Amino acid sequence: PLIDEGIDTLVLGCTHYPFVQQQISLIAGQQVKIIETAAPVTVQLTKILGIKKLDASKIQQGYSQFFSSLDTKEQEKIFSQLWQEPLILHAL
Repeated sequence: PLIDEGIDTLVLGCTHYPFVQQQISLIAGQQVKIIETAAPVTVQLTKILGIKKLDASKIQQGYSQFFSSLDTKEQEKIFSQLWQEPLILHAL
């Protein structure tokens, strides 16, 4: 609907959109400027966590867990590709 309205700029307002930005650009076309916000949001979050002394210690090893309402092997494969390492996807 936005493209039909003739937009010239599209702001991607969520940190997961870079994963599909290429597809969005193909659909939107060259006439629509895409503004990606994940990188500046990440920079600001890192800054705030540092100021509040909530940033992760470089000494302490953490771990990640992944949960999804769609618990399939295909979904697990996609998550692993996005995370760039093997992982186990847990059902909600």
